[in-house]
Amino acid sequence: MSLFKDPFDPKALLAEGCACGGNHAQADHERLTAVAVPAGEEERWNRVVDAAVLRAVFPVDAQRRLFLKTVGASTALAAISSVLPLGIAREAFAQDGALEKKDLKVGFIPITCATPIIMAHPMGFYSKHGLNVEVVKTAGWAVIRDKSLAKEYDAAHMLSPMPIAISLGVGSNPVPWTMPAIENINGQAITLAMKHKDKRDPKDWKGFRFAVPFDYSMHNYLLRYYVAEHGLDPDKDISIRSVPPPEMVANLRADNIDGYLGPDPFNQRAVFDGIGFIHLLTKELWDGHPCCAFTVSKEFATQNPNSYRLHYFPESGNSYKLALMLTFCGQAFEQVWTDFGGGVTRTPEWRARVNPMGEIPVLEDGPERLTQTAPILLRLADRYGRFGGRNEEEKFEILRWLFWDNHKLTGYMATYRYNRAFTAAPDDAVLAFLRRRLDDFLGILDSHLQDRRFVIGDQPTIADISLMAYLSFPEKETGYDFAASHPSVRGWLFRMASLPGWQAPYDLLPGKRLTCYV
Repeated sequence: MSLFKDPFDPKALLAEGCACGGNHAQADHERLTAVAVPAGEEERWNRVVDAAVLRAVFPVDAQRRLFLKTVGASTALAAISSVLPLGIAREAFAQDGALEKKDLKVGFIPITCATPIIMAHPMGFYSKHGLNVEVVKTAGWAVIRDKSLAKEYDAAHMLSPMPIAISLGVGSNPVPWTMPAIENINGQAITLAMKHKDKRDPKDWKGFRFAVPFDYSMHNYLLRYYVAEHGLDPDKDISIRSVPPPEMVANLRADNIDGYLGPDPFNQRAVFDGIGFIHLLTKELWDGHPCCAFTVSKEFATQNPNSYRLHYFPESGNSYKLALMLTFCGQAFEQVWTDFGGGVTRTPEWRARVNPMGEIPVLEDGPERLTQTAPILLRLADRYGRFGGRNEEEKFEILRWLFWDNHKLTGYMATYRYNRAFTAAPDDAVLAFLRRRLDDFLGILDSHLQDRRFVIGDQPTIADISLMAYLSFPEKETGYDFAASHPSVRGWLFRMASLPGWQAPYDLLPGKRLTCYV
């Protein structure tokens, strides 16, 4: 049960094999050093996440144990959480939801590194999670890249530097690309032709012809580093060209190359065929280096995130706040129209099933149902790193304006607009009272915006999204001509409407509407 060991225990062994170096099997060592496995499922999987993070920070297990013995588990936890909050990692691991796309095509190169992608199909791992995956053997890395960019593949096995190169537009048009997982570390080698058996010093390799799998590969970078460390210029003293790994052995046999830095099984194949020998394992250059990765485009990742579901009705300004924030952040969401006018939110069934507070909106985020607009905006800003403020001062100002908006502007505008536009016989005295209060609040906002592009400085934040929502509905509903009554507010609304992705309320959230009496 080593999977569930406590990674913050300096006595626990996380490494594969017997990390203690003793002359015994790892299973025997684990039997003798058994640790308690957490009883709850959530605690067990938290252990898995923590162990993955600790392995990444300390690839050499002895270093992790020494660090923990030196500083203690609590200090180590605080230090690591300051860089990578473990709570967020655990939450991301635990998230679940309905799959948006079940039929997938995944490209791979036939090398050992692709084993997880290949074997997940016959072993039933894809189908276990509701996926119908076609794994497609591909001739070379350039073909993998081109088919991925052409959207012929939904996901692909790539060399770890390739997503960076694609995102930067090096070797192709720039397209944002993501790397959800590193498939393997180490596992590569420099293989030389048998005729060079006596040339083990890289200083003697001047004029050698080398092959690597791809220009944008760890293989290329490690080979360049290695020869440069021994005094050779990798651009002048040797030649390096890209050769698909399955063709490396044939090229070595045909004397087209003197050696290659490549993956298995082609290093072992050259040895088995008697045409080459392994000069060096890449773990001797960088132990724990990444090799291959599972990758998808950023577009695919954002369009298929276990989509959000937003319970709304079109006239709800608070629903509009969340819809607009999700849209600005490039997040798809399913629209769940709610019969607010028919009173469904006041029924015991709806409150038991959707929101005990009896309010709209409700945002489903995987298994969670989130309510209250302001904290949801704060969570989304934190999750996507947008509209959340650039420093502590701005974050404080965002909170200040969110509280003010909820208590003052949104609270009164929502009530005033509903009574004015969606009530058959509103009370004139009530409308007059609400209008006086709104005039005061809008005057405060207008004065604040006279010398500002946005509510907090020169960039929009969730404070702007919250404050603008109810002011963005048609004039016949709000009863305000802001160009005439509050010109600074009008200019600010225009700037917000100019942001990429902005849509008017009824365009973004269509559906059956309440009866409007004005």
